[in-house]
Amino acid sequence: MSRIDERSLFDDINKIKAACNTYIMRVIYFELWEITSLPFKDQITYYRTRLAVCRNITSVARINSILLDTLIGKNTRLVFQRLGKVVGETPHLGTASESTLQPAGIICVKRGMVLAVLDNKGHEEYLKPWDRVLLVAIQTESLVVKPLTGEKMGLNLGIRRLIYPLNRRHELGLQFPVLAAFAMLGSNADKDAMLTQVSYHEG
Repeated sequence: MSRIDERSLFDDINKIKAACNTYIMRVIYFELWEITSLPFKDQITYYRTRLAVCRNITSVARINSILLDTLIGKNTRLVFQRLGKVVGETPHLGTASESTLQPAGIICVKRGMVLAVLDNKGHEEYLKPWDRVLLVAIQTESLVVKPLTGEKMGLNLGIRRLIYPLNRRHELGLQFPVLAAFAMLGSNADKDAMLTQVSYHEG
């Protein structure tokens, strides 16, 4: 087989994988587009029973992007805010925990989507890193969310921006510690979640 034929074959395989992922996710997350018309209790039940579990971050990103586009509503971009070099304490701001994943520089969100909390700073007693939450409002200083599980399930919580290192010059920036969570890596998925509709993705 020539290199051209091999490349064509791999392209076809990738297209098939993408089509399968799209189909499966739209079956599991059926009627996602109208989720915001449901009462909050039903939105929480909808998300806590559904999840795409993936083996690699590429599949996670692709599926999350597809489903975010499916959800009706305004797409808001949460942009990493540069602080420059900060001297002294910033008591009104929280510094991210060293052991947690740093969020993306630009996070696209819509009201009614499901998010994973990367850092539970300020909510240590009732949220764990990678817990999933329903996004109910987007405010200038905070994201209003409802946890899908735990003692605060269904209650409003405010997720604020945290301070993250920006580069090797010791500059800092602010970003919300969240990411889309229609799909997650298997290692981060909540083993105790009441999942009844799960899609497993190898690619």
